[in-house]
Amino acid sequence: MDRQTLSSHDSKMEHLLAQSGSNPVQRFVSKQAQTRVESLSASPSSYDLYVVRKNPQAGGEIFGPARIHVGTYSTDELYGPAGSRLQQFRDAISALARHAATIVHLDGDSLEWAHQCTLFWVELGTLRTFLGTSATLSEIIAELRTARFQYLGKDTPVTAMKAMANALGLLVDAPRWDGALVDRFIDILESGGFDSLAPAEPPKVILPELHDRATGRIDARKVAEFMGVPLKRLAEGLGLDYKAVHRNPPAVGFQEALQPVKRTLEHLQRFFQKPEIIRAWLNTPHPMLGGKTSLGLILEGKAFATERLLGNAWEGVWS
Repeated sequence: MDRQTLSSHDSKMEHLLAQSGSNPVQRFVSKQAQTRVESLSASPSSYDLYVVRKNPQAGGEIFGPARIHVGTYSTDELYGPAGSRLQQFRDAISALARHAATIVHLDGDSLEWAHQCTLFWVELGTLRTFLGTSATLSEIIAELRTARFQYLGKDTPVTAMKAMANALGLLVDAPRWDGALVDRFIDILESGGFDSLAPAEPPKVILPELHDRATGRIDARKVAEFMGVPLKRLAEGLGLDYKAVHRNPPAVGFQEALQPVKRTLEHLQRFFQKPEIIRAWLNTPHPMLGGKTSLGLILEGKAFATERLLGNAWEGVWS
C-alpha cells in the first residue's frame, strides 16, 4: 500500500507486521491464524525445502532428505503472520460473502441497494491480485470477474445477488476447493442469471449528453449542470476564462481541461448510473483523497486525482 495514504498508526502497524523476527503484533496475528486453522479442524502445514540442481544437459535433480535438506519451515516463517496466499484469498472471499449476505436483505429498488451493489462489484475486482496462485483459484476468479463485468455499472437484479451470495457461501463452507466445487459454484451463479461465457462489453460513448451535438466536443455548460455547480465556478476552478467559456462552452481550447472531469463522470456513471448518487459521491469526503471531496479537487484543477482513483477502482485496485 502507498505509505502516503496511511495514517501514522497504520504505518506503525505495517512496519510491525513486516519486521523481521517476532514482536507482539506478529505473535497476536499468528495466534489468530492458528485458532482459525484449529476451528476448521485442520492441521497447520509445515514445508520441507530441498535443493534442486538445474542442468540443461543432465536435467534437474532434487537433492532429498538423504542428501541436502535445507530445512523445515512453518507457514508463518514462509509467508509471515498474514498467512499463505490461499488463506488470504479465503479471507477475501469470506468478506465478500458477508457483504453479499447483507445486500440481499436490502430493498432491491432502493438507492442503498444500488450503492452497496456497486461497492460489492468494486471490492470483487480486487481479487485479480490472486490470479496465478493456483489453477483452481484462477478459475474461480475468472468466473467472478466475468460476473462482475455483467453488472458493474448496471442495475443488479435481486436474483443475481442472491445467487452470488449462495455461491460465495459455498466457497466459504468448503474445506477443500477442487474442480467439482468449481462446477457447483458456476451452476449456482448461472441459476441467478450469470453467463460464464458472456462477451466483453463493446466500446461505447458514456454520457454523450455532455457533448455538443454539432461538434461532438465536451460542453462545459452541460458538465457544470450535470455536476450541479455554476458554470463560473467550474470555469475558474479549471483555470479557464469564464467569459470565454460562457460564450462558447465546447470550444477546442477548453477540451484539455475538461477531459479529466468528463472521464471522472464517466467512471461514476459506470458505477452508479443515477445522477443524484453521482452528485452525492462527488460531495462526499474520501480517505484516499486526503479527506477531500472529489468535487473540491475538481474545482481546484486536480480532476486527475479523482480520475485515477476511480479508474483504479474500476480495474479492481484501490490505491
